[in-house]
Amino acid sequence: MRLNKNNAILLALALCGVFAYVLDGQSYFNNDATSIKEVNRALSTPTPTYANGGPNVIYIQHESLSGSILLNTEEGKTSAPFFHDRMANDPNFYVFENHRTGSGNTIDAMPSLMTGCLPYTEKGIKYAHAKGRSIGYEFAKNGYSTASFSSRTLDREMSRGKWRMLYDMLSGGMDKVEEATRNKKLKLDNAQGSSDGQMLPLFEDWLAGLAQQEGEEKNPMGEGVAKKPFYAQFYNFNLHYPYLDLDSGKKEKTESLGDEYYSSLKTTDDFLKSLFDILSRTGQLENTIIVGSGDHGEDPFKYRYARLYSLNSHILHAAAYVYYPRFLMPHEGVAERLRRNTQQLSYTLDVYPTIRSILYGVSGADNSDFDDPNPLSDPDTAASKGCLTGVDLTSVDIPEDRVVLAMNLASSQMSQARRFLQLYGLITKDSALYHRKDRTPFRELKQERNNEYVLEFDSCTQSTTSLCMTKVTRDKQEYFRRAIVWLRKEDNVFFGKDVQNSELVKFFVGKIGGETAMSKTKEAMEIEHVMAMEEDNPVANVNETSMENLAAIVEAQDITDPLPDHSSKGSLLGLIRSAQKKMSWRTHDNPSCDGIFLYMPDMSASIENQLNNYILASMMATFMNLSMVIKNAPTDSEGIESSSPLGCPKDGKKTLPPVLSSLMKPPRWLSSKCPVPCKKTHGYSDWKNLRHAVCENDNGRQSKVFVMGGGETRDYFEKHFKGLMLQRPSPVARDWALRLRAMGKEADVFAQLNGEQIWDFLGALVARSNLLQFQPWILADVADSIKSSFLPVDDRAIKKGKYNKKTWEFDAMQVWSGDGLQSGPKTKHPIDHYLRHFKCSDKSPRERIVFIATNDRQEVMKGINDLGIKNEQGQYEVGCNTFRFRFYLPVKYAEADTSCAARYSRTVTDISRFLIFSNAETLVGDVDSDWGRLVRTFRLKLISGAKYDGDKSPVSLTSTEVASGTMPPARVPGL
Repeated sequence: MRLNKNNAILLALALCGVFAYVLDGQSYFNNDATSIKEVNRALSTPTPTYANGGPNVIYIQHESLSGSILLNTEEGKTSAPFFHDRMANDPNFYVFENHRTGSGNTIDAMPSLMTGCLPYTEKGIKYAHAKGRSIGYEFAKNGYSTASFSSRTLDREMSRGKWRMLYDMLSGGMDKVEEATRNKKLKLDNAQGSSDGQMLPLFEDWLAGLAQQEGEEKNPMGEGVAKKPFYAQFYNFNLHYPYLDLDSGKKEKTESLGDEYYSSLKTTDDFLKSLFDILSRTGQLENTIIVGSGDHGEDPFKYRYARLYSLNSHILHAAAYVYYPRFLMPHEGVAERLRRNTQQLSYTLDVYPTIRSILYGVSGADNSDFDDPNPLSDPDTAASKGCLTGVDLTSVDIPEDRVVLAMNLASSQMSQARRFLQLYGLITKDSALYHRKDRTPFRELKQERNNEYVLEFDSCTQSTTSLCMTKVTRDKQEYFRRAIVWLRKEDNVFFGKDVQNSELVKFFVGKIGGETAMSKTKEAMEIEHVMAMEEDNPVANVNETSMENLAAIVEAQDITDPLPDHSSKGSLLGLIRSAQKKMSWRTHDNPSCDGIFLYMPDMSASIENQLNNYILASMMATFMNLSMVIKNAPTDSEGIESSSPLGCPKDGKKTLPPVLSSLMKPPRWLSSKCPVPCKKTHGYSDWKNLRHAVCENDNGRQSKVFVMGGGETRDYFEKHFKGLMLQRPSPVARDWALRLRAMGKEADVFAQLNGEQIWDFLGALVARSNLLQFQPWILADVADSIKSSFLPVDDRAIKKGKYNKKTWEFDAMQVWSGDGLQSGPKTKHPIDHYLRHFKCSDKSPRERIVFIATNDRQEVMKGINDLGIKNEQGQYEVGCNTFRFRFYLPVKYAEADTSCAARYSRTVTDISRFLIFSNAETLVGDVDSDWGRLVRTFRLKLISGAKYDGDKSPVSLTSTEVASGTMPPARVPGL
């Protein structure tokens, strides 16, 4: 049965913390807040759930209190020492550091604070301005003693003139109203306002009168306080132009408006200190909640009343704070949530529902059971009434990517001149997309008649001279498109459907590319949304190994779906689900390019680092069954010409750009010969700021693109891929091996491997698959360089890319003179130390031709001479082997030479050494540097016919000896 006032009797008794409720003759005894909510749900009008009727509440509306000036500027901090001391040291004091207003005009902003409605339609104006909407009426209806203290005089202009919509908000529902027209003792010392401080003695007298009128009871401190809770609201006017000075309004003519604002800010700080002193002195502080907010910010440093003609970061950033003693909180978690929300994006429209939650004792609760008759409590109902609304800061965890709106609809109608003024804002925590339209420019802020700008918050507002304003770039357009995608989410509890589809939102869409661009951004975000999950989410153990089962496997995971910011990197399980759906995307029309792994190498990194990262990226691309395409940086960006270690490769007489594609190219089986996707819509800078995208190719087909930068490859692999690649049993392992050119039986073996054996098997596949395909002009120069070393190598085969043949019948050593060479061993040893690593053979003594790489040929030659006299064949005999030595030292440039030609010469030398070390019969040297790990990978071979046999590896490492220490364990190819 649904109960209402006519058939329900509510008796609330507080006795030892137990509530007794009598409904239709039935008693319910429980101290559980849930039971209280169930009773409230039965009533047509919300009833406070506090046993004594609730705490005292003080609500302060600060005219023009800028949060950025108060919190971010040094002068603001100096002007408000009491406020900042409370902020730093009082655990019951909460300051919302990213608070934003919906308008710089009080006609829009004050109704937001008092009624919870910022109108975005004509209907909304009627709702917000209707009599009886103000929060004071609700406190009066619920048995509170109420009083209003307005520093701004409530004169005829307020009661009947252009400000009449504010009159009821400042006086309605009040038992007592204090302002200059009612109290002739109050003087006007700030134009139309009295000093805020004049209100405090009146407030203290009112408290004393309440105790006498209603009787007293002892508080926990033994002090006499009124039995009935009170609600007091203050409209503080000191910070309104012309800014009340410390000296009762007397101003030095030489003071700037900014200095006057800081002086006025000091009076606000003094007011708060005195208010706390009064509450403490009267025994009310511990039972009182204080909520304060600026109706909007202010920027006195550019122009007086700048906020009436324009918006900027100081104007949009209003200040807000809450003093909420912890023991008054009716639910656990309120303190923690409030503290967290102080760092999130809050809104002047949040203040009204937050105060209502305090009134009805549901702070911090799951309010789904709270039957609230206020139409603004439901975002869809509020939107249908033309209102933008906020949320209860004690009950809602504000997300990092929250968006709020600003609009001056009501104030634009206050006069014929203002009717043309449009000041709209799409606001995030970090910045705002701001539109201004008027008949004239506003030169003081360098704003034109009809333009859009980006306003920056946070550190930028530490300066009062900076405009904190930039143009709307393509990157910012994408940023704000993502903000609108968030705003339009179906399950968005912050905006109703009518707001999501409103002309205001459509207006912003038109300014950032239109609905077509929005659709593309939304599709890209949907991919990211699928990918968002907890990083430690375990992979299911599934016995099936077919690709078709992968989507079902992922669906079985306990995946969370937080919506990431535009720089979020995503995680792998969702990515696999998206990537493997290529199985159904693909048709006969160039299907392999429907899913692309776009690799963007870091060309400033060393050559060995670039090659390792390329291999690692290939591992990820094949694991996801995506075609891998390289997207190089434009050579005129980021200093590529001067910083790339590649130097200046040449194809004949043509000098090529120093990018990875000039060094090597992905094999066809990896790239599927796909071009760079979506060239018409996405340039290098666009891809650089994305992780995932869905876009249209020249052939009209869509590509789902996963983007990976060279500099982030290793970290991303470790964080998102490594664990999944090691997972066994795995539904993708066999197919992954096949994509890396494994034979069927080899893929079967790979699917059974565990632990570090997986990495060596992958390395052997990489080595065999011709993954590193150097460009023909590179191979030509490498072949000429190797030929100059007189090694028994067919240089013609090298030029054809056939360099992994048995014809390379020689050995190799890395011999360093000591520390200082990154890619070599650090310990100095005599030359015979290296030679003794060469094993004996049946054919003894065996002649070995040994290639020596060194950074000090003179030191090595001295060591060779120390070996003794050559034999008749000119060989050096050491143990069971005889040796001939070859050096590869085509040094044409000084070490300090960083010219393009010198860098390219070193690149050719490095690649030559790499090929020699990878193919030598025996290698003695380092395998743990970037070059060494690369060499080790390419010395791995699959054992022909090997089967899975527990601990026995199906992979062999071609004769490789470590000059110092022990052989390092298996490593991920490229890592």
